[in-house]
Amino acid sequence: MEQKKNTHEKHRERLLNTIKEVGFEKLNDINALEFVLTLIIPRKDTNPLAHALLDQFGSFSKVLDADYSQLVHVFGMGERSATLLKLFPEIFRRYQKDRLGKNPLINTLGDMISYFKPRLENKLREEFIVVGLNNKGRVVAEKTVSVGGKNSVAIDKKDLSLFILNKHISSVIFAHNHPGADPRPSRADVEATDALKAFLLLNNVRLEDHIIIGEDSVFSMKMLQYIEEKDIRDEF
Repeated sequence: MEQKKNTHEKHRERLLNTIKEVGFEKLNDINALEFVLTLIIPRKDTNPLAHALLDQFGSFSKVLDADYSQLVHVFGMGERSATLLKLFPEIFRRYQKDRLGKNPLINTLGDMISYFKPRLENKLREEFIVVGLNNKGRVVAEKTVSVGGKNSVAIDKKDLSLFILNKHISSVIFAHNHPGADPRPSRADVEATDALKAFLLLNNVRLEDHIIIGEDSVFSMKMLQYIEEKDIRDEF
C-alpha cells in the first residue's frame, strides 16, 4: 500500500515538473485533467478517472463545462469531487472579469467581446445581461435581468426601467447566450431587440449593440445592421 502511495506521489511530482518545464497548456487532455483532479482528490490515482471523464464528455473543456448532474454519475467522482470540479470554470470566469477592472471602457466590438464572453460563454442556460454606460463609454452598472431555460429568456421591462432610471446611464449594451448553439439571432431575438430599443428611446437611452454568445463564436446585431450603425465614440 505504501509503495502504491509513493508511486502516485512520484507520478504527481513528474506531472508538476512537466508543467514547470513546458507549461500547463502543452499537456495533453489526459494529463491536464489528471493534474486538475489531483487538486481535488489528493490521495488517489486520478488517471483512470481522467480517462473515464474524457470518454464520457470528449474533451478537457467539455468535462469542465459538463453539468453537475452528469459529472456526479461518473464512477469515481462523487458529490464533493463534482462540486469542486465545477468551481474551476467559475474561478477562470472570475479571473477574466477581474482583469477588466470595475469600470472598463467599452467602445469597440472587441471590447464588448472581451467583456461578455467570460460572463456568458459555456453557460448551460440562457442568460440576458444589460450593461449601462455613462457618456464616456465606461461601464457604470451591470445586471442579469433574466435567466431562462436552454432556448429562451423573458425580459421584464419594469426591471429594465428600474435599472436605467436608478443609474447615470446614457446607453446600454444587451448580451445573451445561445447555449451550445449558433449565435445568429432568432426571429424572437430580433423582435425583442426592436421592442427593447424602442422602449429605451422613450427613456432617452441609446442601445449600442446586442451581443449573442454562441458555443464557439459571437454575433453582433449592430455589425450586421439589426441595429442602426453608430460608433459609440461619435457621441462625444
